[in-house]
Amino acid sequence: MKKITTLVFALAIAFAFIAPDANSAPKPSECNGLKAKECKKNPGCTWVKKFKKKDGKVVKGYCKGKGGKPMKKGEPVEKKKPEGK
Repeated sequence: MKKITTLVFALAIAFAFIAPDANSAPKPSECNGLKAKECKKNPGCTWVKKFKKKDGKVVKGYCKGKGGKPMKKGEPVEKKKPEGK
């Protein structure tokens, strides 16, 4: 009986370390689910037009985050100047 209790305890400890942390999942972008007009107004988002995959499936247009450092609402957008001009 003591061996079973020890085994159960050891498994419980092992699963506690293996289980994913609830905070480790990435947070969805603020751009997720926005309509085209709303997406284009948001400087941290970009609209991806609908397209056809090689296998023939059509992917509807959608809004996604531009990546990098998350922007706060109302934060000015810094435009990069082209080098050499």
